[in-house]
Amino acid sequence: MLATLFFLALASISHAATVTISASDPSISLTPGWSQQFSQSAQNSYIQTDSLLCDLTATLPPSATSVSYVGYKRAGGSTYGYTLDCEDDCILQTANGTDLSVSDDATALQSTIFSIDMDPSTQHTLRVYNIPSEASNGASKITFDHLSVLVQDHIPGNHDRSHASLDQSNLSPYNSQ
Repeated sequence: MLATLFFLALASISHAATVTISASDPSISLTPGWSQQFSQSAQNSYIQTDSLLCDLTATLPPSATSVSYVGYKRAGGSTYGYTLDCEDDCILQTANGTDLSVSDDATALQSTIFSIDMDPSTQHTLRVYNIPSEASNGASKITFDHLSVLVQDHIPGNHDRSHASLDQSNLSPYNSQ
């Protein structure tokens, strides 16, 4: 009984919402080399690059607890390098975007390429790079459809009003689902 009351109290003070951030969102910046493509399977547009070290930078919403990078896996080489809150001399994490079961990139299914859990008490910056792939002699092509970000609307002990609510004014320019 006591445990149930504890969980009900916790649920009443902390809620989360999923925020979707697309390539056109002002919180995303891209280096030159990205191009728009169309997915026949998802019937929507996405961006991709085959320029090595081309990158995407995303300023994530306040109170974010996790982020998932969503793109399209492909048959050819596809290696993502990524960092969270990196200033200088950071270790680059990697994710493999190659899927040998994909016969045609245009019909590939949307996939979560990688996910990261985060400390919600600080705002974060995600950087994603196209890095050489061992699967295709160093060539690599990466894709980006959107980021799916889980955002808390209240963190116990955080009294900053701009982080305490998930109304549309606090999420702008981010898109809430």
